[in-house]
Amino acid sequence: MITSPGVILKAVLLIAGLWWCKEIFVRLPSDINELRESDKKFIKAVILFYWILTVGIIILIGKFVWGLISNIIEALG
Repeated sequence: MITSPGVILKAVLLIAGLWWCKEIFVRLPSDINELRESDKKFIKAVILFYWILTVGIIILIGKFVWGLISNIIEALG
């Protein structure tokens, strides 16, 4: 049951976050190679920014999923 527009927004953000993480993890081998071999500091900074952003997204996804699981357990108990 959808209780508010906020629920739809959270669902869309969850899907977008999962998609982002999938796309970034596919890049992992090439990003590691680029960090090792590139002399361009700007390229390295962008790669690191993407990965820091991805870690933040993973943390937010984890908090959201943990909240869902907690609510389900609370409702059952």
